[in-house]
Amino acid sequence: MKFSEEQKRKLIGKLAAISRGKDFRSQSPSDNTDPTTTTIPIRVRLRTINSVVIINPKSISIKTSILHMPPEIMLCIFDFLPSRKDFYSCLFVCKPWYIMVTPFLYKSPQIYHRFSSMDIAVAFIDSTTTHLSPSKLKYALSSKTRLPLNFPIEKYGSFIKILDLSIGSDYVTDSTIQAIAYSCHNLRLINLNNCIHISDNSLESLSKHQCSSTLVSINLCGCRKITDMGIKMLSKSCQGLTSLNVADCGKITDQSIIMISKGCPRLRQIRLSDCPRITDQSIEALILNCSRLCWLDIARIGRITDSTVRLIANKCKENMEWLNLARPSPIEAVYSSALASPTLLPVSVGGNFQSNEEEEITDQSIIMLAKQCPNLQLLDLSYMNSITNRAIEAIANNSFSLICLTIIGCRLVTCDSLRYLAQLRRKSGHLGCITMGDAVGITEEDIESITNEPEGLLSGWQKSSVDENSLKEILEGVSWEAVGTW
Repeated sequence: MKFSEEQKRKLIGKLAAISRGKDFRSQSPSDNTDPTTTTIPIRVRLRTINSVVIINPKSISIKTSILHMPPEIMLCIFDFLPSRKDFYSCLFVCKPWYIMVTPFLYKSPQIYHRFSSMDIAVAFIDSTTTHLSPSKLKYALSSKTRLPLNFPIEKYGSFIKILDLSIGSDYVTDSTIQAIAYSCHNLRLINLNNCIHISDNSLESLSKHQCSSTLVSINLCGCRKITDMGIKMLSKSCQGLTSLNVADCGKITDQSIIMISKGCPRLRQIRLSDCPRITDQSIEALILNCSRLCWLDIARIGRITDSTVRLIANKCKENMEWLNLARPSPIEAVYSSALASPTLLPVSVGGNFQSNEEEEITDQSIIMLAKQCPNLQLLDLSYMNSITNRAIEAIANNSFSLICLTIIGCRLVTCDSLRYLAQLRRKSGHLGCITMGDAVGITEEDIESITNEPEGLLSGWQKSSVDENSLKEILEGVSWEAVGTW
């Protein structure tokens, strides 16, 4: 339940009156005849007859405090508390408050806390552990689960709904996840970003315990020990998944992603970037089976075909908001091909790398995408060597929701595309970032000359470095890293 500002002010005013012990009196007409008569507070007697409550006597004086507020109202009030410190204070007011506040306190606990780029210390209820030196840190962690010794997971695990273990990724093992899966029955989100020590055994633990029915978001980015076996177990048990991040999990293939598409039809966000064994076969399965898909990151996967892009345009339509179709750079192409199949490395022809089975995305499929998916906010077309100004012009004429466009390495795109995009900015007012580079068709001199043109299409635009923080600022604090953490 969310209150408006006016409702908050009224509620706070009423609570303040109650906390001061304001009297609520009801007087009978006969009491008003004698102004000298004083109403004496007396006990209210209740009698229940056939579900009818009889209140006696007529003259009542009740002094009420905030402790008499219904639990439903108090839960709404606690939801507005800004910090964990406030929850700690409420714990010691009374036993009913302790019972109501505890679920809020343990809803999203921070198990590991980073104090510097090198040292990680444990920070939880007992603040004394935060003063441990790195050399003594190992004694604060359980030798088996690698969880803090003072972390009461057995007692309060059922209250935990959101768990971010990415900060302490070096300490997270299969035993850690096994303990969490056993105790956290209502877990909805788990962030295991860069937890390099976990394997399929962790996913097996999450799949066979009660939390499998409540999980909606999993981030496995950079967990390179994960294979098809673990993903298949998730697809069978965690059928309520809406967000999945398996970026940079180089061992997974089309087999497991196809099973995810069938077992998790509610999927809305999926990130498969830098998975060289994933091809258009599994992408088409996702498009056909997951009708709510709106975020799709398939950058630098094994293969994307023209028909795949057309299928996205025809099936996703208004749903699609974020789409990353970036292909690998020439150097990345060598590396990813070596991972996927060392015997099928790309060959160099005239200084340009070409794969043995080259599949180029054409202008026509990008034009169809721009027309069929009007709600696109982020689009990455990096290193698509076949698209030209025609595709960019179609984007400028149709994608009025577009915020970020990336065209790095698109060698056939020229400075005319910048003029198209500048006009899109004037029409929609949304386009805030054009990322380009490594393209012979656009030079620094071209950008400077367009900026100084009398039409002023690019006036006010500034060059800036491309990093995750700058994109987050433009996208209101959201990035691809958010997949699997919502």
